[in-house]
Amino acid sequence: MGPLLRLKVLIEDGAARTARTSHSLPTKMLELHSGSDCVLSVRFDPSAPEGCICMDSVQAFNLRLAKNEVYTFKPFEVPPQGSTMPFDLCDLDLEVRLLPRSLVAARALAPIVRVDTNKLAQAFQEQALGSVVAMNQSFVLAMEEEAPDIKDTTSGSRPMVDVALRVTCANTLEEEEQAQILAGYHCYRGLLTPHTKLYFNAIRPSQNGSSHQSGGGELSGEWAPHTYADFQGASSASPQLVLEHPRHRPPPKNRRDTVDVHTQDSEGGELFTVKKALLRPCIALTTAIRNDSAESPSPICVDVDTLTFDRVLIFLEARACGQDPPLWSLHLLEDLQRAATVLGLRPLMAYCQNRLGQLSDNLKLWRFQEVVKANNQGRSILILDGMVLDVTDWLHQHPGGSTIIPAQALNVDCGRFFEIYHASRESFLYLHDFYLGEVHPADRSMVQQGRGEYPSDDFLHQLRQYTTWRLAVSGGHSGDHLHLGRSAR
Repeated sequence: MGPLLRLKVLIEDGAARTARTSHSLPTKMLELHSGSDCVLSVRFDPSAPEGCICMDSVQAFNLRLAKNEVYTFKPFEVPPQGSTMPFDLCDLDLEVRLLPRSLVAARALAPIVRVDTNKLAQAFQEQALGSVVAMNQSFVLAMEEEAPDIKDTTSGSRPMVDVALRVTCANTLEEEEQAQILAGYHCYRGLLTPHTKLYFNAIRPSQNGSSHQSGGGELSGEWAPHTYADFQGASSASPQLVLEHPRHRPPPKNRRDTVDVHTQDSEGGELFTVKKALLRPCIALTTAIRNDSAESPSPICVDVDTLTFDRVLIFLEARACGQDPPLWSLHLLEDLQRAATVLGLRPLMAYCQNRLGQLSDNLKLWRFQEVVKANNQGRSILILDGMVLDVTDWLHQHPGGSTIIPAQALNVDCGRFFEIYHASRESFLYLHDFYLGEVHPADRSMVQQGRGEYPSDDFLHQLRQYTTWRLAVSGGHSGDHLHLGRSAR
């Protein structure tokens, strides 16, 4: 792979479909170094300004680039044939909508505009064939309106309309091939070939300004009207787009290898369609998993909230792929343990217990001089109500900046600072991740209060409600502002 390229973006609307640059390239495709899945087809052009890349506004929109700004690109190479996962697209779903200002200004807007999907597919193939197409990528095509009774008053030909396409689904595997993969299949881009099947759904604005498919139903991911100049003035008064010779994705086959799982939470829960084989370790779901009835079974209702069940599926997919599960924040383990109990998922229970056990094995009582020495060596170890917390690796993510903590809160009890700067108690949830143990009872009197002020009793009461996992410490001297952790049970 070639080196990274720093190029200034120039916008050239009406230019060729391929971006151009005078920079020598090892490949014919570029992608951003980070921040986008879209891949840009590019050609060498010695007439392009030096150090620049010229593209149209649609390409700039897809990559979320601003005119005259400099960005870092890297060469992209299509994976070779025989790779672990195919890269040629077998099908695409595209939503289609009108760009109203493209309609011929000489005539009043008709209530319905018709476009032939066969011609639309041909035009799309001509523009994008051989390029990499990504999820949510957009295209603009000029199409002839299928309205023989309406003629352009100037040329006598059929009026032309600009339509915007957005990729809403992409697959490099057929449905049957996807069914054979237990976990890990996720297609977000691929190579458009002559064999790629194209499906289209017409989108029109509703009376309240939101977008709907022509067949009804709310559309997510609305296309912002200000994306292109052509969208200025778009409203519910714009014509309705009708696709002649419609191409809709066939309904999915009635598969017996999946089951619907409905979660429970305050928002009503969500429905997950999950492969039975993936759920096999969930002992509590055995009956539903073994149901091979030809009739579609009712969804399985599980007493697990949606976000936690999503993490359960991530855990199961990682396990099925032979990978380590994520190191979730410790405050999430309680919900995961409960889900493991509800689902009878012993591997997840073992994972949670192992994480908590590893934490307990590393906890200890710290002498105050140990804390001071560690901070003098470049670490950022805090004392909060007697707890010892290591925030060294987290400093760069601190919302208040990476300098305020080392400047004010080291080698003192930072309780008062914590109370002043953290109005939300959400920050309590993350203390478990930083916890190293407690200050030794014999050294508690050596720890001065930050700013010379004690935190309020109300703050300490709330803090201790959130930190019941602390080490049980004996031998300390109790006092109004001394907390020795929870009692041993």
